[in-house]
Amino acid sequence: MKQHSTRNKKGQATIEMAFTMLFFLVALFVLADLTRITYNWMVLQFAVNEGARFGSLGRTDSACDQNADIRGCSIQKKVTDTAKDLGVEDVNVHFGDSGSGQSSEFFTLVAFRNLNVNSLTGLLLNIAGDHGKIYHIEAITIIRNEPF
Repeated sequence: MKQHSTRNKKGQATIEMAFTMLFFLVALFVLADLTRITYNWMVLQFAVNEGARFGSLGRTDSACDQNADIRGCSIQKKVTDTAKDLGVEDVNVHFGDSGSGQSSEFFTLVAFRNLNVNSLTGLLLNIAGDHGKIYHIEAITIIRNEPF
């Protein structure tokens, strides 16, 4: 009767586990970065909506009293403060072509930031056609000013 050795099977299981763990860890790191990207986009979109709502009512912030465009400064401050409160720093805010608009006019508010991602996610994004290790996140809203 022929005896089978279990020695080779133990080694095979170790190699299979190593390949499986490698795949699992790569998927985990990519998923973590995609979660960070999604969270940052959601925070930016919420902050832009809050800033647009704040500005559309004609409100101003007392910290911007010395600024020539007090309303525009107040809207930008509201967006950056809201994003900062939710843990997202380095937010750039700007208006569309019409600025913050006059009473009953539409205006466009844009916030964006660049987020560094790990090399694995950068490789995946590069294959998908994006910029690689830096991901550009942008949130836009258009709102009509109330009469003020």
